[in-house]
Amino acid sequence: MLSGIYEVSKLGLVEFKVEGKRTIGRFRIDGECGFPRDKQVILGEFESGVFVGTVALCQSGAAACKEKTFPFLGIWHDDRLTAEVRGDPDCQAPGLVGKRLVISPASTAQKKRAIEQVEAADVARGAKKMSDVELRELVQDATRKLQAGDSEAAREAFSKVLSFYPDHWRARSGLGAALNGLKQFHNAAAEFRKAQSDSEVAGDGTKAELQELHYNLACPYTQLGKYGDAIAELRQAVDLGFRDVEQLQSDPDLAPLRTDPEFRRLIERIKKAPKR
Repeated sequence: MLSGIYEVSKLGLVEFKVEGKRTIGRFRIDGECGFPRDKQVILGEFESGVFVGTVALCQSGAAACKEKTFPFLGIWHDDRLTAEVRGDPDCQAPGLVGKRLVISPASTAQKKRAIEQVEAADVARGAKKMSDVELRELVQDATRKLQAGDSEAAREAFSKVLSFYPDHWRARSGLGAALNGLKQFHNAAAEFRKAQSDSEVAGDGTKAELQELHYNLACPYTQLGKYGDAIAELRQAVDLGFRDVEQLQSDPDLAPLRTDPEFRRLIERIKKAPKR
């Protein structure tokens, strides 16, 4: 029986439960795909050491590489389940190890961390909100850690803010930047997209902040090979008034774009724009 918290390749920690004949795996924390908590990522039937089911995977590469669900047949051996998963041609699935799906028992420390984070988020939803002063100080502390290059500490601090205020889009943008610094590019992109969506609902972002949101999302997109999406985000930043050519030409996250004709045209557009 596959039950409890397991480490699933690079998808992160997944909690499995048996419901009738079905085994269901729901995402908990970590991973390369930035799945929301409780998302069903694995579904199937496990019997006599054989698992027949499906797995949800994020994909990168060509523009057509999207999150999809793929079938697999896994074999349980040496206290772990392994399977070959065939994704779409010309796409990479960062949640796999090569093309292999590996499900192995989580360590005691991993289980504890997953349970603590889930419980903390649940408690925070019903907890009294912190004061405006406490919130401001916590965001400022997280921002200082990010600016100092301590991405892991910044991730923890911004995550704490979001456990109390899930719609705090500025904290979510900071979390995206921290994850980008940790090279968790799928997760970073997911947080930046959510921050953009929440900022539209809030309607209180300055032009400079909105420029930064689009610019920041271009960074993980570039690292994931989604060059068209990255250029589109930079173009929106420019539409909002972004004019820092030097930053575009020196940012290491954007280095793969610099030979792209569309990127060069964007640079020329900025140079020809009226001075503000």
